[in-house]
Amino acid sequence: AYVRESGDLTVTFSEAYYDSMALYLSVRIESAEGFPPDFILTENLEGYQWDYDTLRLTSTASIFPSDSQSEEFEPVEQIIGPDIIEGKFTDSHTFDGVLCVDLAQMRTEDGEPVALPDSFQYRLSVTQVWSELFETKPVLTRDPDTGGTVTVEEPVIQRYSGDWEFTFDVTLDTSE
Repeated sequence: AYVRESGDLTVTFSEAYYDSMALYLSVRIESAEGFPPDFILTENLEGYQWDYDTLRLTSTASIFPSDSQSEEFEPVEQIIGPDIIEGKFTDSHTFDGVLCVDLAQMRTEDGEPVALPDSFQYRLSVTQVWSELFETKPVLTRDPDTGGTVTVEEPVIQRYSGDWEFTFDVTLDTSE
């Protein structure tokens, strides 16, 4: 139930763990054609300080009562979803990582914190997986100091667009 293929990418979630602070989702992203070497910073960027790689997401999320929910709570729809996955490229076609959803940052449309019950459904809709390449491109922008136009170098971004939607049944687990 947690495998979706769209375009060149297959996204698989294998585990969901929820404690009082965060929701953790284990994810594998596979590219049929292979990811650009620039994505693999741990191997290809001299001086890279971290021991993990990252992929970025464009996503939205929603929270709904689970089917076994005894107490009702209002669904929270279309909140900004998580935007970064930390992990490792096991080869040029496969990225394994963990997506961490900070529950303290989850807010309603009115800006109020979301009070989560012990079990709920978490719907994640991903529309893009992306990362920066080592190359840059010139972009014209307005200089905030002078109001004039200046050229700045911005990184080129490799994007994979698609429709990867998942719904997870999540239950609070404070055993670890």
